[in-house]
Parts: sequence; C-alpha cells; structure tokens
Amino acid sequence: MHSTKIFLILFLVAPFFTSAQRGSGRKRAQEKKAYETNLKYYNEIFGANDKDFNIVEAPQEWKKEPIVMLCQKTHISFLRDTGTDGSQTKGVIRKRVIIQDKAAIENFSEFYYQKSSAFGIQHIKPDGTKKTIDLKKAVTVETEVPKFYSNSYHSESYKKIAIADLEVGDILDYFKVFTQKYSGAINLITPVSYSYPVVKQEIIFDVDKLWNFYYSSFNDAPSFKQDKKGGIDVNGRKRKIIKRFILKDANRPAQKDERWDYLYLTEPIFKIMALPPNSYFAGKKRRDNVQSEIDIKKLFASEIASGSDYSKMILSSAKKRLKNIGTKKRSEKKKVNTIYNVIRFEFIKQIKVYLSSSQKNIERVDMGEDAYFAMNSSVFAAMFTSLLEKYDVESEVVQVVPRYFGGVDEVIISSEIIYGVYVSSMDKYFWAVDNYRNPVDNYTEVAGASGYKIARKNLRRRDAKFKKITVPSSVANENISQTTMDIKVNSDNSFDIKSNIAYTGKYKKRYSPLFLNNVPYLEEDEDQLSSEKEKSKKKRAKSRNSYKRRLEDGKEKKEELSAKKRDAIEGWIKGDFELKELKDFEVTSYGRFPEDKSLAIETNFTAEGYLQKAGPNLIFNIGKLITGQIELTDEEIKERIKPVEIDYAHTIENSFTITLPEGYKAQGLETLNINVDNKHAAFIGTASQEGNILTVKTSKIYKS
Repeated sequence: MHSTKIFLILFLVAPFFTSAQRGSGRKRAQEKKAYETNLKYYNEIFGANDKDFNIVEAPQEWKKEPIVMLCQKTHISFLRDTGTDGSQTKGVIRKRVIIQDKAAIENFSEFYYQKSSAFGIQHIKPDGTKKTIDLKKAVTVETEVPKFYSNSYHSESYKKIAIADLEVGDILDYFKVFTQKYSGAINLITPVSYSYPVVKQEIIFDVDKLWNFYYSSFNDAPSFKQDKKGGIDVNGRKRKIIKRFILKDANRPAQKDERWDYLYLTEPIFKIMALPPNSYFAGKKRRDNVQSEIDIKKLFASEIASGSDYSKMILSSAKKRLKNIGTKKRSEKKKVNTIYNVIRFEFIKQIKVYLSSSQKNIERVDMGEDAYFAMNSSVFAAMFTSLLEKYDVESEVVQVVPRYFGGVDEVIISSEIIYGVYVSSMDKYFWAVDNYRNPVDNYTEVAGASGYKIARKNLRRRDAKFKKITVPSSVANENISQTTMDIKVNSDNSFDIKSNIAYTGKYKKRYSPLFLNNVPYLEEDEDQLSSEKEKSKKKRAKSRNSYKRRLEDGKEKKEELSAKKRDAIEGWIKGDFELKELKDFEVTSYGRFPEDKSLAIETNFTAEGYLQKAGPNLIFNIGKLITGQIELTDEEIKERIKPVEIDYAHTIENSFTITLPEGYKAQGLETLNINVDNKHAAFIGTASQEGNILTVKTSKIYKS
C-alpha cells in the first residue's frame, strides 16, 4: 500500500555450526580465521549455551499453526567506521522454528539465506538428533525470495540450500553474523508481530560512543529498557560507554493479515533512527544524544535552511528561465503553475549532474526497468517559496506526517516528515516535483495528513507561531481511470478493440513511468517553457541538425527501444485481457501541464477468449471486460477487527460499445443494470442494445 522503509529483520547460533567458506592456500586460511572471529563475536553477544533456545515445542494453543517461532533474537551494534567517516552495523541474529504441517515442509525444504560473515543451520529431530546442514551445495538465488526469508536490513545476495528428510515436528535452528555499511542515518520501522506466532523474542541495540539514537514503541509493543551495564564494543568487550537498549517480548500471536490495513497504525511496532558521529540533526552537530521522542518543530527551520543550500544549483537556472518567458506579466495562478513547472524542468535536466555528485536531494524509485526521480521535499519547499516570494506570491511552508506513519506525535524518523508549500490565494498545497507530477495534481500520500504551516520568514523567530493543519483528504474525482472501448466481434469470435484511456491523479502517477519512458516529454516542457525567440532559434537548429541527429540516434537503438516499449505495453494489456495481437499504441497526452492534466493513451489490439459457441448461440463472458472484482470471503466480513484504510478516494469508469455479428440479440442485459450506492462506495452499471450495437457502462467509486 505504501512505499515506506520497513525492515523485517531475519533473526538468526553458533559454535555448533561449521560452514567456513572454501578457498585455497592463504585465502582459505584468511576466510577460516575471519569466520572463527565472527563466531567468537557471536559468543560475546549471546553466549554459546543460550537457554532460551532450549524450547522444543509450541504452546498448545498454537499447535494448529503451520510454523511457530520458538525463539528469535537479534543484536545490532551501531559502530563507528573511522576508515570512511561513515557508519556501519554489525549484527548477530538467530531463529529457532518448529515445522507443524505438511505445507510448511514444502516451504522450508528449500531454505534461503543471505551471504554473511558467518552462517549455519542445524536440523533437529523430535528425538533430539541433530544434523548440521552442509552449505557446500548452496546455489545463488536470482528469483524473488519468499517473504519469510526476506531481510531488508542486510543487503547481501541470497542463496538457497535443500534440506532433506524434513518432517512435521522437526526444528530448524539457524544463525548469521553480518556487517552492513551506510553513508548516513540508519532508519528502522519493525513490527514485533509476524505472520507466525513467536514464543520468545529479544531485540538488542548497542549504540557506540558519539552516536545519536532515537527510539520508541507503538501500538502496545513492549518498550525498550536501557541496560546500565552497557554493551559490547567492536572488539567484543563489555563497556559502560556503549549504550545498550533491550526489547523483550513473549507469547506474541501471529499477525492477522487483513486487506486495506495501515500496518503502522494497527500492529505493535518500534521505530529507531541512529545517526553516526559528525552528523547534523535539527541544524546542529550532536553527539551521544539519546531520546525516546523528537520535536519535529525544531526540525522545521533547519530542514528548510538545508533545503535552501541544496537548491542553489537549480535556482539560478530557474530564475533565468522564468525571466526569459515573462513570468511577471502572468496572472498569480499562472505564475504559481509556471514556477512549479520550471522547477520540475530544471530539476530533471540536471539529474545526471546530481547523480554524479550528490544524491542528497534525489530519491530514486524503481519500477521494474523504469525509474523516476523525486526532489527532496525540503529542497522543493525552500526553492518554491523563494521563487514565489520573488514574484510577489504569498505562501507558507508546510510540514506534515502521512496518516500511515501515525501522525505528528509519533515521529521518530526524520524521513517520516514531508515538506510542501501552501498558496492561500489558490487555497492549494503543492508538493515536491518529480518527472511527471503536474502542479494541479494532488499528492495522495499526504491526504488527511496532520502537521504545521508557517510563513517562511517567521521560521527562525523565537516566538514562531506554527498553525496546526490537516491536509484535505482526496476525493473520488481527483483520481480517475477512464476507459472507452470500441469493440468489433470477428468471424473467428476474437475481438478487435480500439481503446482510449485517460488517467488522472494517483493513476497517472502509477502509469506515467510505463507510458512516458522513452517519449520526448522533456522536449514538450522545453517548448512550453521557452520564450518565442528561443523557440525560433531551436526550430532552426533542429532543422539544420535533423539529418545528423538521425544518424547519431541509430536505427537499431530506436527499434530496440520500440520493441522494449511494446513488450511493456503488451504486458500491461495482458493484465486485463487475453491479448492475441497488439497492433498499435500511442500516448496522446503526457498530462504534465495544468491545461491538460490527464495521461491519455490510445491502443488498438485483438483479444480472444470472450465468446463460446453453444449451438447457434454465443455465450459472452462480458464480465471479463470490466476486469476482476474484489471478492470478500465470509471470514473477512465476519472476523474483520481493523479499520478499513483505503489509501485514496478514486473512480474507475468503463464504457464499451460492442458491434455484435448481424442477427444476434443479447439476452441477460438486466443483470448488468446495477446500482449499489452508499456513503463509502458505489458500483453503477447500465447496459442496452440498439440494432447490433451493445453499450455497457460501469462506474466504481471509492468515496472515502
């Protein structure tokens, strides 16, 4: 539902395993020594004979669960990396899981693990027989790793190993020791409940000297307790100067998996933010600062000031462009939208420069083979307010926390906060630019978010008065997927389909990377944001250089891009239709300027699988055309315990005009005339036939 940083730590024991990496000669000796050093480090953390891992059976109430985690522990040390002046963690993790049904056997017969400084698995039978798994036959994993094994906290590649003779009642006990380097802050949001029950668990953080550490628990999760005896340093020595925090939990039932859920609002979680030595926070260089809460108002001024520093590179070129196109002569509304689009254009134009120097003001979001870049929100807020002020437009800077993080009173991690700008004359909020965002688009991630706003000039006043705000929730007509199709039934009962699709709001954001990848939308921007003199000059240059540019582009490269794009479009169509042949597609509107806010696509393709012969008649599976519907089970309806959280209000509209073969008349159209409408949602359908033309319209509206 959200693109948030959540780390499910893979909890992993030790000296009873021997799986040092193979090598030859000196290298092999070095690897063996490093492995033994890491096992020794493990013993300093948990000890060789941890009695908590002697549990051999699940409590009676969990006997029907596929698996039960008998015990899991993790220890993460935040260490100073003096070699790079950066930061690193060293982790020791152990898990002990019991297999309780045949389905679980299938899931664990191939066991996944990450490349680590030390790793091992022990297979334990109900009679106590123990076997250490030989990892020599492990193979590298190139496919997606099952959720149980995934571990975002540790970024090494995965391997898998077959575990033979796995039976109901068997126990797998496994561990790993690993290190991970970082360039800055370490942010962690982790649940203490999982899709499986846990008999006993323990989480330990050791925080080295000079580090800053912010932490808290939410939704009835246990609190961290500080151990006054201190923690373990990088050399495995117990020292009071190392701050230790421990969270202990027991008899935690399995997480109830319900659709439409904001995990951070309903499940027990903890959040931490660890800042390495020499890092700045709230405008100051801090050391040895430990807090169970942060004051986000104190961050406000420092983040906008920092944003101003990073915005200088784009600001000068944006000012020049705004002056050249005569922005001062425009109405206030057009000024605001023009400034926004100029920032977007200059930002995208300079992405390559930024990537080669500093990534602090860029967020990269991967979408398959495509990607888009979003400006850091504090950089945007600083730049936008600066330019608005230059053009005499009053504005306020905005600081909000999305609802799915829990609100302004539950912030522990600075990246939970989003900055924006409010323009009172338009009564509108503006959020950071990315490749595709139009100034008229709403940002659904902050719909209903709570926070503060203030005039930028008042930010650094001692008596600064922040206004508490709630960003308006999105409404259904802001996020629309609208499809119109002309369908002709062929003699072989396949369909020729010409479709026109328009996306706005959240749908436009979702599909822009697919349809705007490798199309010249930046050229459209430059045309829109250039003076008439510049346009004329570019037109002459384009004419002179067209032949040269065609040669440089190369026919093969263009064909390769076209084929790649076609594959992507075909994959998109196959998600809803049984595609036979894609004949043509075209992006008719990029949706990047206020006067044309929809991303629009035309496609022409042949599909099959909708008609079946029944004697002289045809059975038409017309429901397929409006794609699949969510079907709630009786259990979901009766046993729902959490609030229903749909990210954003939206509308899905379909209109089909179907040319039937001559002489056919549709029966059963009355079942397509539907009208279900309440305060939360609506499903409205109509169908009619005139001659051999069948018209079907449906509208799904999620109102709140």
